[in-house]
Amino acid sequence: MVLAAPKKKKVTCNVCGAEFYPGEKLHIWSENLLLAEGVDVHRFLIYACEAFEKPDIQVINFRGIDEIRLFLENLKNMANFSKVKTLVIARDAETNVTSAIDKVKSALENADLAKPLKPFEYNSGNNVKIAFVLFPGPDQNGKCRNGTLEELCLTTADDASLLKCVDAFLQCAQKSNEDLRHPWKSRLYAYLAGKDDHAGKKLGQAAKDKVWNFNHPTMAPFKKIIQEM
Repeated sequence: MVLAAPKKKKVTCNVCGAEFYPGEKLHIWSENLLLAEGVDVHRFLIYACEAFEKPDIQVINFRGIDEIRLFLENLKNMANFSKVKTLVIARDAETNVTSAIDKVKSALENADLAKPLKPFEYNSGNNVKIAFVLFPGPDQNGKCRNGTLEELCLTTADDASLLKCVDAFLQCAQKSNEDLRHPWKSRLYAYLAGKDDHAGKKLGQAAKDKVWNFNHPTMAPFKKIIQEM
């Protein structure tokens, strides 16, 4: 359900193609909020919601995980928050999935919001249904893995031969230089660089242009959570 929206017209980002309200403080306009950690996740989730046929979800960038505690505190004090029915937090597991889970739970507890026992599971409290998800998602045994959104996207890639070339290049790069600071990002953008139609694109633009397969089995846990919002 759409609540009262800002009066200004939306503009379109020339990088990712997402629409947003310019010059406005954050305004809750939907009963369903999807909080994204950072710009890349925010852009990706906008198109994921479209692909999963849930366009009424409001995707909000809370920036970094160190900012989520204060963000949730402020969110609860905003107009229309009392009308929110579903809240989902999405972030990268990065190199320590246990720490990633603990930080989300701690932020929810600090804001006196319902705390799910584990990722990809809803819990309810104070009339708000809450869940959190971690990229790249669970393994075959259902256990969340270390990693990022970039890794999830590449699991859906349909060009195995190109990925082999990318991995060979990154191995060579690591031998020639210091360790790559962001190996998941390096792998994804090297992959896009090898595809003529998508070289130089950001992750979100690639999502808009359907480079990533939203129907891939690895997307299923995220699809389920979003469609249940």
